[in-house]
Amino acid sequence: MSRVERGETDPIMLEYGTKRWQTLRMMALRRHILCPCGTTAVIADHNIPARTITQVCRALGLFPGQKYPGFYILENVVGLCRSCHKKKTNTEDADDWSRQLCEVLKRFMPKELTEDEQKTKILEAYGR
Repeated sequence: MSRVERGETDPIMLEYGTKRWQTLRMMALRRHILCPCGTTAVIADHNIPARTITQVCRALGLFPGQKYPGFYILENVVGLCRSCHKKKTNTEDADDWSRQLCEVLKRFMPKELTEDEQKTKILEAYGR
């Protein structure tokens, strides 16, 4: 099934066809030339899955006005080889993204909150 066909039932998939994503993708692949396994990175992958980070950002009120808030955070996009991407994608739904969400989103949280308050809000939005 093509990305466009999947987009009919999974609209976030269509975001990967945008010019903005292609620009971010190239930036990520320049930053992460090698996959963690040591081979050449060819896929720009959301470290924290796109659905997860957009759901948490939406719950926190971050990036208002964006259709998929948090989708374009460069620090959340890494380069992977096809094999590692497939392995990650097949297991990521069961993973706990609490630590990574706190690391990536803390810079977007209100500065008047303490680090502990920021973490608490992020984890509440994540449902933890």
